[in-house]
Amino acid sequence: MESNQVNLEQLWAIPRVEHSDIREVYQSIDTYRLKKVKMNWALAIIGVFTIGWIIGINVLLKGTVFYGSIWVVLGSVICVIAITMFMTSYYRLNGLIPSSILTQTTSDYIVLLAKEKQQQLQLSKVWMNVYILLFIVGIAMYSYPFIDMVDTAISAGYYVVLGGYYAVLGIWAGVNMYWNKKMNSKKIVKLEQMIKALQAIK
Repeated sequence: MESNQVNLEQLWAIPRVEHSDIREVYQSIDTYRLKKVKMNWALAIIGVFTIGWIIGINVLLKGTVFYGSIWVVLGSVICVIAITMFMTSYYRLNGLIPSSILTQTTSDYIVLLAKEKQQQLQLSKVWMNVYILLFIVGIAMYSYPFIDMVDTAISAGYYVVLGGYYAVLGIWAGVNMYWNKKMNSKKIVKLEQMIKALQAIK
């Protein structure tokens, strides 16, 4: 029997394969899907909270010397754009995987996983780095007036605080880009393993 043309739910119900590797493959794919669902909720909460925090800070700045500053306004806009672009890309990528793996044939699911792998490669190699750098630039611009004021008060204009602050931001950006590369490499390996496991089912 060629399982690539059989619905996974039907394949799962066949007694003679109940204790084969198919159970492990099914559980692996379903675990991957459930993790993505949890991550969707986590990112949604983080994204909404971050945008709300940026808006809230701008409201609190009303009546201060920072309110309406071009640095604060542009930095806020860039941060919101970076977050929105990232979340849009992430949810579009996650939308490739159906809510239940049991409604797909193995061949259909192989195609879906292969497509996700390709998009995950593009996201990890290019777009995630763009989003991270854009967000860091937004933070750097947004916080400039505050850090400049602190620098003037502490180092009398020698840019000690300012230089240190931007050095920390640069290191943070590098760490995030490295972490993104490492985590996405693991995701791609996992996708490749699931694709091979489905292709091997007979």
